[in-house]
Parts: sequence; C-alpha cells; structure tokens
Amino acid sequence: MIYRFKKILQSSVFAGLICLGGQVMAEDSDGNFIPNPATVSKISQSLSKNVEESAGLLSAWENTDVHLYEVLAETYNNNPTLLARRAEFMAVKEQLPQAQSGFKPNVNGNASITYAKTKTEGENFFGTEGGRTAKNIELSLEQPLFKGGSTLANIKGANAVIAAQRALTYSNEQNVMLEAVTAYVDVMLSQASLELTQNNMSLIELELRQSQARFDVGELTRTDVAQAKARLALAESNLTQAKGDLNSNIALYQEITGVAPDMDSMALPISVLELPESKEEAMRLAELQNLSVILAENTEIAAQYDIDSVFGELLPQLSATSSLGRDYTPYSFVDEQSSLSVGVKATLPLYQSGATRSRLRQAKQVANQRFLEVHEVKNEARREAATNYALWLTAKAEIKSRKAQVEAATVAREGVQYEAEFGERTTLDTLDANQELLNAQLDLIKSKRNEVVTRFSLAKTLGILTPQNLDLYEDR
Repeated sequence: MIYRFKKILQSSVFAGLICLGGQVMAEDSDGNFIPNPATVSKISQSLSKNVEESAGLLSAWENTDVHLYEVLAETYNNNPTLLARRAEFMAVKEQLPQAQSGFKPNVNGNASITYAKTKTEGENFFGTEGGRTAKNIELSLEQPLFKGGSTLANIKGANAVIAAQRALTYSNEQNVMLEAVTAYVDVMLSQASLELTQNNMSLIELELRQSQARFDVGELTRTDVAQAKARLALAESNLTQAKGDLNSNIALYQEITGVAPDMDSMALPISVLELPESKEEAMRLAELQNLSVILAENTEIAAQYDIDSVFGELLPQLSATSSLGRDYTPYSFVDEQSSLSVGVKATLPLYQSGATRSRLRQAKQVANQRFLEVHEVKNEARREAATNYALWLTAKAEIKSRKAQVEAATVAREGVQYEAEFGERTTLDTLDANQELLNAQLDLIKSKRNEVVTRFSLAKTLGILTPQNLDLYEDR
C-alpha cells in the first residue's frame, strides 16, 4: 500500500504543473509548454518527504509493542484515584476488628481522691476543725457471654462488606485501566489524524498551484481553481480541529497516567488477554466474574446479616462481671477496705418503644432490595458482555474492510491522477480522489483504535482487566 501511495504522489509530478517556487513551465522550440526541470526536482523532493512521513505513520499502526502495558503499570501505581480507593478499602477493612470486639471483654479502671474538711462548734464557743483525704481505686471487667447472636452476625456481615468493597476497588482499577487504554489509543489516533491531514493539505496546496498554473496558460477555468481553494480551506479547518483534538487527548492522557505521552514509543498493544470464543461463553463468564455482580452479591449477603444483627437485640443479653476495689479513708472506723465481686448479669429486652422492631422490618426490606438488585446487575452484565463481544467482532471485521477500502481508494486515486494528465478528469475529480483516500486511511486507523477499546472493554465486563492478567507486575 505504501508503494502504491508513493507511486500516486510521484505521478502528480507529470500530471501537475505545480509551483514550489520558481518557474512552473518552460517553452520549447516549437512554442509548446513543458514542465520546468528545476521545478520538477523540487516537486519530487516534496512528494518523497510526504511519502516517508505517511509510511512512518502507517507503520505505527501495523506494529505491536508492550509500551502500553508499561504505561498501565505506572498508572496502576501512581494514579491518585486508585490510591484514594485503596485507602478507602483499608478503612473499610477496620469494620472486621470492630465487629470482633463484641466477643472481647471490657476492662475499666477508676481512681478517685477526695479531701473533706469539717468544723464543729461547742457551747463554750470553742470548736474543732479538721480534714481528711479519702482514696479509692477500682478495676472492673465485663465479659459478654451471649448477645443474641448479634456479634457473630456483625462479623459475617463485616466480611461481606469487605468483600464488596474489594470488588468495588478492583472495579475502580479496571475503570482507570480502560480509561488509560482509551486515552492511549486516542492520542495515537489524534496524532495520526493530524499527520494525515497535514500531508493531505500539502497535496491540496500542490494541486492548487498546479490548477493555478494550468489556469494561467488557459488549460483550466477559474472554477477549477476555486474548487481547489475551497478544498484547501477545508483542509486547513480540519488541520486546526486535528490539532485541538490532539492537545485535548494529550491533556486527558496526562491526567489519567500522570506522564506525558511518548509519541515515538506508542504502538498498538500486543494481546495478552484470553477472551472467550463465543458470545454465550462471554455472557456466562460475565455473570460469574463481573465485578459489579460480585459487589451486588456481597452487598446482599451483608444485608442478610444485618437482619440477624438487629434481631439479636430482641433476645436476652448475658455477660459476666467482676470488680476489684480498695478504699483508704483515714480517721474513720475502718481506715482501709478491699472489695472483690464476681457475678453474672442478664438483660431481657421487654419493650424499646418499637424502634428495634422497626429497624428489623427496615433491614428485611433492604435485604429484599439487595436480592432484586443482584438479578438486575446480572442481567445488565450479560447484556453488556453480549454487546461488547459483538462490538469487538465488528471492529475486527471492520479492519479487514477498511484495509480493502484503502487499497481500492489508492488504486482509484492513481487512476484518476493518470486520467487527469490527459484531461479526462477534472480538478474536482482529483480532489475527491485525494479526499476519499484520506478518509479511507482515517477510517482504517479508527477501526484499529475501536478494536483495542472494545477488546479491553470486553475484558472489563468479564472482570479480567486486572494487573495480574495484564502482567503489570512482571519486569519487562
């Protein structure tokens, strides 16, 4: 395809009387106009440069490399969103030791010191005055024996909440990984669009100069020149848009990955993900592995244990108590006194103004809601898997079609350019052929970009867009 593209560009040397500075045409001894050899040399150099740039651009979309995974590894370790979500997960994990504390004793120590001053008056106007300091030390212990099963329910519920939060953290990681992949190939696409648009504009400029030169010698009309000028204005507008898109995508890429894109190293990623071979298999895996499904399932489990926890508050509470104390009170009947007590305390909830039973009914409704949400999320995961699998297959098939389109557009442009040399094609025909080839090349690049995005989107739906599956831990 590169060879044909080069042939097309070089054919315009003889088809076009193009001006790159200097005299466009020369007159022979018979009075006929022929291309100026010096100008033709400049034209060939300019066209060869465009060919080399286009060849380098297309090769970037033919090769595969591990560079993307190196970028993903940096993103995984340094993205602030992921760091925040991991900190949140560590905070949620503390719910487990908090729940386990329900099985452990409470030990308290108390100490006090009191000074008392007394004054008495007698009948002979003489009284007594004095003071004393009392000290007290006490150590108390309470060991829960039975709390209606609430403690065990709280522990199991905490484990379910942690599992749900873990799934949410992994889901956030997959979202960021997919965003990074999309930003990566979008930068590649924007850069390719910019370079193709620049090359196309250079060709249109040459076409305009050719048209102007042929108009000057009466071979073309003013309309032909106007058409070339209009197409050049469109190319300039497209170039401005392409520059804006590239800058925008670079900014998004830096926001997600934390680094500037290395344009020279960017290439399509090699395939390291094992994707299913059928839509049915994709739907089955999504129902089992999709992180939204895992999140919903564990949230529903936690809601069920919330019912047991609240119900336990309606049952008797039993605990063992013990206390050890020592009192020191000088000038009293007993200066020092020690005490030790051991007992069992039982509490039977009789009526709590209806609040506990209301919370119990509320917990049951929440559990029912979570149960229904599990089915909803599974249905959504199956649908998303089927959709992404179809999009992935479509993108792969589209690449083949787009390659055929580029080859056909290349041949067509070559033919139009050749026919234009003999006046069988108009300037507009040549411009249209150039534009169709440009559009075909852009569509091919977009289809390759879409294949990468849909491939990773399907992996995310299946729950396999993980650092382990992407080999982000491996030294490359």
